Amino acid sequence: MPDEVADVVRSVLAETGHSQFVVAEVQAAVTASDKQRHRLALWSRRLLGEAITQAQYVLADHDELVDLVMSSGEGLTQMTEFFDRLQHTHSTRMHELGLRFREGIAAQAASAGIGVRQSGPPQMPTLLFDDDADFAKGEYFTLETLKHGVYLHPRHNMFLSTAHTEADIDFALEATKAGFAALAARGHSS
Repeated sequence: MPDEVADVVRSVLAETGHSQFVVAEVQAAVTASDKQRHRLALWSRRLLGEAITQAQYVLADHDELVDLVMSSGEGLTQMTEFFDRLQHTHSTRMHELGLRFREGIAAQAASAGIGVRQSGPPQMPTLLFDDDADFAKGEYFTLETLKHGVYLHPRHNMFLSTAHTEADIDFALEATKAGFAALAARGHSS
């Protein structure tokens, strides 16, 4: 890498004043507003994915950057491990959020005496009700959850997003709890 370019890279990496200002502003915004927190979480995850893709393209096109990375001693092994770790962390997080939702649903259904079947990967759950060939229970349940701010599909798999947090899952489970209570009150227990 030319000395001039390396100096700019080092200068940018060394400066933290501006980044600390941004961190403070973002922390204030997410503390003040759940809506902003959710939007920023989605945006930041998208940004991270795009940054990784762009980093791969840049490295592929600029041998001098590869030389800089390689000069650290760890080289591309370190980058490969970083991308592997990032992918594994993401997959684990999505699986855990899906299990949290699925296990909450199962406990609520059992507590309300309502038979349900769940299928699909935890990140894409499908919730169906026993003895519900016409999906009437499912449609009533999802209407009740919608009244509590959560849209669920009455007969098809749903999707968790990287923007979802544990708080979002807990919020959804409060809505499903109300949905099961409404079903039980209508006499739809098993």
